[in-house]
Amino acid sequence: MSRPSCYHFRYPSGESYLDVIQRLEPVIIEIERERECVCVVAHQAILRALYGYFFRVPLAVRLILPR
Repeated sequence: MSRPSCYHFRYPSGESYLDVIQRLEPVIIEIERERECVCVVAHQAILRALYGYFFRVPLAVRLILPR
């Protein structure tokens, strides 16, 4: 499977990486509003998406970040 299709691939009864990013938008807004430190406990895909957003990692690189 090529990289671009990885972002759109939806697992059976699941979601694609792009679905995850869209679902996280309200969470990101809330995190940005916080004035205190925030601890996020989540699955790897969620953490990758958040890391990529806050550290401005291009979307093409996010799926290949070290685990």
